[in-house]
Amino acid sequence: MHNCNLEVATSGIEFTEFLELIASKSKLETSRTTNQNLILATPEDAHGLQADLIILAGCDVDSWSMKAPKTPWIDSEARIKLGLHNTDLPIRRGRHHLRHLLNAAKTVVIFDTTADEGCGPSAPLAEWLGDLRLEGTITKYSEIPPFIAETEYLQKYPNRAWHLVSRQSGEEMWLTPRPYSMVIDSGIARGQRSGNRGRDSKQRLGLAIVGGWDEQGTPAHLGTIAVAHEEKIQADRFARQPIFSNLEDGETIAWKDRKVMLSSDAILLRPTKNLVKTGGRTEAEWPTLGFKTGRSKTPAIDPRPLPPAEIKKSDINQYIGAKTTKIEVEKWSASRLQAWIKCPREAWMKSHLRAGVEEAQSEDLDNRIRGTIIHDCEGAILESHGVEIGGPAMSKSISLAKGPVATQAKAWEAVLGYLSENVPWLARSDAVAVHRTRDLLGISTSTWNQYLDGSISLPLSGRLGRLVAADLALEDVAPIACEWFCKAKDSDSVIIDASDDSSKKKLFKLAGRIDRVDEVILPPHLRTKAIQSGLLCDGKEDMKPLSLDFDKPCGPAKRWIIIRDLKSLEGPKPGEAGDRHRRAIFDEIQLGVYARAWEILNPGDRVVGVGVSEVGEDTIHYVDIDSDLRDYLVELSIGEIFENCQIHHRNLGEGDSPKSSAFRAWMSERIRTSARAVTAAETGMVNPTPSDKNCKYCLVKSSCPVASIVGGDD
Repeated sequence: MHNCNLEVATSGIEFTEFLELIASKSKLETSRTTNQNLILATPEDAHGLQADLIILAGCDVDSWSMKAPKTPWIDSEARIKLGLHNTDLPIRRGRHHLRHLLNAAKTVVIFDTTADEGCGPSAPLAEWLGDLRLEGTITKYSEIPPFIAETEYLQKYPNRAWHLVSRQSGEEMWLTPRPYSMVIDSGIARGQRSGNRGRDSKQRLGLAIVGGWDEQGTPAHLGTIAVAHEEKIQADRFARQPIFSNLEDGETIAWKDRKVMLSSDAILLRPTKNLVKTGGRTEAEWPTLGFKTGRSKTPAIDPRPLPPAEIKKSDINQYIGAKTTKIEVEKWSASRLQAWIKCPREAWMKSHLRAGVEEAQSEDLDNRIRGTIIHDCEGAILESHGVEIGGPAMSKSISLAKGPVATQAKAWEAVLGYLSENVPWLARSDAVAVHRTRDLLGISTSTWNQYLDGSISLPLSGRLGRLVAADLALEDVAPIACEWFCKAKDSDSVIIDASDDSSKKKLFKLAGRIDRVDEVILPPHLRTKAIQSGLLCDGKEDMKPLSLDFDKPCGPAKRWIIIRDLKSLEGPKPGEAGDRHRRAIFDEIQLGVYARAWEILNPGDRVVGVGVSEVGEDTIHYVDIDSDLRDYLVELSIGEIFENCQIHHRNLGEGDSPKSSAFRAWMSERIRTSARAVTAAETGMVNPTPSDKNCKYCLVKSSCPVASIVGGDD
């Protein structure tokens, strides 16, 4: 390898790339294997040849057809008139070829398919066998070929590939293939693979391993046994994991039960607007995986990534995901953390092994491209306001309604200017452009072209028009950052001060970009009240990041901050508005880790709200606020306000009368869940976490035997 200027692979990814390089640069000649002592031929092609041994196989009615060939363009009546209707000619030729083959070798072995009801011998062979039976001489042809040893057919040899069978009364025993049979072993019927070839021995060993009976042999690799048994092991765990239907009303699934859980489908991680109204913040034990309330269940505190099953004193652990190669990640992104939380095996196979099938390309515009356009249009609005895209946060706070784009017309012009310069395909007349122009702008492509020509002006409309209107309705916040990088000075990441489930420090590096950051602008009387209450300060001195510990005072803050994430979505359907926001609060970690990253990198700032801006048929800026500050925030125009964390979260170590901020306890819990994912990767835990929703769209499900447990192999 060194002579070829290639370095030795030190990781699985490098080794995979090395193999791909070899495969792409190698060319192998394709040639069929030939042997001058062996000829494979049809009866017609073998006419005139002589041999020491002839084996007549494949002489059934399907393989050796006696149908007369059809003459093109001539019907049956015309063929009769022309003397071409010789339907018995193939049979006469077949008889001739068969007679030659029967006399062309010292030993002739015939595979007779008479006993096969679906595929008997061809006409010439059937006639010859029938004549022998009429003459009573067929029994002399039952002689066993000399090259087949007794160990291959005598009954005392259990692995024999042949056995002797009498077809008719009075006939001799005929040698018959025995590829598979049923045997009785200790009173139990089981399948028996026959034959003495290496492949036969391996198949017998595999059947014995699956069936649980004794068999001599050594497996090719322990991993093959583990993979074969993983589905059964995990299916047994899945059947045993706790479910709410087995609980009494008011009974909970304890946090310790996460150790025996295979899937998170049994608990509620994506609550609807009705189910989110009941929580376990004041339960005697916390965290909890939810409790039963009538026919419903309450949301769970996220237990993922779930721990793997660990079989004591067994090497199988490394093959089912309990102990594999430790994975070191220099810096984490929110999406990578979420992937490890959702399913460590999928994250490992996709991100580190680069496995998976290629995504099918849609003829329509990819939703990710549409999302990028919406993000960029939001960026165009904020950039016109004075926010530097991807740059430092603004020090001067002013709402959109009082800034350079104070009117809808000015903000709309910023959006249209971006589209005209950066999205030229909107002017095309194909189906995708027509549909997406109508969706984004609420107009036809011809109207858009008229605008580009300067013939008309466009009113506020479409998905982007509703985004503009919703942005300007946020009168009590000032956008101060857009696409803001989570990175410290002279670094490409930020160190998150996380703790594990035992309250031990577990730091990890985070990198990413926050879609939008707003500063809350309080009316003068509320700001004065907040300063007097020690919640805000006017000081400009250096400060430390505010504490997340409930037993330490949070302290006064320089600014109150709201972290927002823009999401483009279809609909939503009736009754599902806000579901995407609740999913971000309970099921995802992005808002939580980004909120803490902002506080660390901007000492003195306090994140008092996070939320998803759902950009669909309507645009709604949802925001979950810190309930400790609800008297200051609830009347402000900062978006549609929720307090989902208030009844669900408290800090570790608190009793059933918690005093901590539920919102900051939620932030701690999201960071703790992220730290759990980091630990899983570092310790080599790549166990599967099957889920009906996740496995259905998983790109590596074909390589995961556990996907079938929840129907993910469909």
